[in-house]
Amino acid sequence: MLRYTMIPGSKCLLTPPLYHRGNGNLTTVKLKVIGEKESNRMQSSEEYMQDLKQWLRDTADVPMEEMSDFFTKRLHDYEEHMSVWEESYQVFAEALPLECQKIMDLGCGTGLELDKIWQKNPDIEVTGVDLCANMLEKLLEKHHDKPLTTICQDYFQYDFGSDKWDAVISFESLHHFLPERKKKLYQKIYCGLKESGFFILGDYIACCEEEEELLRTVYLNKRKQSAIPEDCYVHFDIPMTLEHEKALLQDAGFVIEKVLDGGATIIIARKRDRYMDYSRKISERLWNMPDKGELESQREEIFIDDIVQKSHIEKELLSHLDGIKTVFDGGAGCGRFSILLAKKGCAVTHFDISQPMIDKAKELAAKEGVLDKITFVNGALEDLKGFSDKSFDMVISFDAPVSYTYPNQKKVIGELVRICRKRIMISVSSRLGSLPYLANPMQKYQFILDETCEDPFVKWCVDNKENAIEAYRFSKDAAMKLYKDGLMGGDSEIAEYEAGGTPWCITYTFMPDELEDILKSYSVKNIKLAGPGAYARTLPRELLVKIMNDSRQRSDFLDFCHYYDSNRFVCGMGKDNLFAQGEL
Repeated sequence: MLRYTMIPGSKCLLTPPLYHRGNGNLTTVKLKVIGEKESNRMQSSEEYMQDLKQWLRDTADVPMEEMSDFFTKRLHDYEEHMSVWEESYQVFAEALPLECQKIMDLGCGTGLELDKIWQKNPDIEVTGVDLCANMLEKLLEKHHDKPLTTICQDYFQYDFGSDKWDAVISFESLHHFLPERKKKLYQKIYCGLKESGFFILGDYIACCEEEEELLRTVYLNKRKQSAIPEDCYVHFDIPMTLEHEKALLQDAGFVIEKVLDGGATIIIARKRDRYMDYSRKISERLWNMPDKGELESQREEIFIDDIVQKSHIEKELLSHLDGIKTVFDGGAGCGRFSILLAKKGCAVTHFDISQPMIDKAKELAAKEGVLDKITFVNGALEDLKGFSDKSFDMVISFDAPVSYTYPNQKKVIGELVRICRKRIMISVSSRLGSLPYLANPMQKYQFILDETCEDPFVKWCVDNKENAIEAYRFSKDAAMKLYKDGLMGGDSEIAEYEAGGTPWCITYTFMPDELEDILKSYSVKNIKLAGPGAYARTLPRELLVKIMNDSRQRSDFLDFCHYYDSNRFVCGMGKDNLFAQGEL
């Protein structure tokens, strides 16, 4: 709330008189005293409303100014005036995801938020839209060497295009406009963003509904009294409450990712990916099929790649249990690792989206005598808000359940880190591990230990071997799409689901460096990566089966697989899962 107004009886410039944090209870008042240091004080909403009403009485006769004229007249001291937001600009810049390379800034002014954004990412491409030509000139003068395009235009009228922008941002601009106008703008922003694109709004937020209603009433009355045309923009603050602002964004289709308090209230909203709703629904249907518990518990000893991977993970788990008393097992399935850790004395929370698999895990835990050491919870990894920060000594999530949470996979990893106190171990679908399937569709067949078993998937692989070979055609386009986008499944799976079928999950596959960077971004240290199954892929099926059926060879082989696959240079090159561990 920026008012170029002198406080009566003082030499203070209100910048702003009421500096909101959006909590509805307390408001920080920042007074920038001319020639002196900035001072802060706290006041309640009630005190704040009293001050606001007094300010409105004091300025009742002050005419409204046309928006661009207002800022043109004050260009000389604009940046000094806005310096109270220094902290906010930094937080705002940090909120912009690194993957956003093409952004539009609405009401960019002289680009104070862009100063911080370009410090973080000098190559980011920016289109700045503002009504004030003089401000845009100063912006271009400051950043003539940056990939910058300026548009002197009303952003309500400017054509944003469709699926064009990685992010749209706006800082301290939109609180000058009524909700009815902002609603249409938010819809336009939503359309202009690429899938999963971001809208980041830093703005003045009303501390309560009384403030919102009061300022709107004064605004409308002033316009009416002065007969200001509807299409004329004026400089007057008409903020909304945080809840009303969020509701307006959600009505436009946005998902609210986060609300930050960086001085100004910063709302991070994301365009809903067309797969967002379907990914979880498809997973829920697939994993809750009645036979899932029984089938998945048997497959651990049917497929050689599963045997290799789980042996690798087991060795890592057992070598990192010092000081581990509590464990969260996310996507725990039929409880192989939950049961293993419970037998080692850990208190385990077994968390899974599949009730049939939880039921099977309970049955197996009872047989092993550890049912009382495991807490079973039915839920989706996308929703871990029921667990507090640092709830568990160790957090594990194996066999790629994180990859089935697209497009929320990064957020899910962040939540797994949040509830972890000491050590995290996860496996996700590997992009480098998945790509070979496109060149060898019989790869899964290669890993079948017993061709005569009754597992329906094994029978399908065996019965369709010749047809699969006959129909095979290598598709460079498909391989490049998977390599670049990392996404397996999508529209065809959605269509099958809508037709009542049970498709495989929409799956996001990770690059090793991508997974490492995500973990680092959440302050995970001492990260190690591996691609379990890399060495096993070098052997033909006949030899793999021979090794697996010989107890001595099997043990030696699995030991060497763990040694070989743990080499950093083969991470992501193994089975279609990528294993990572790190410390908090």
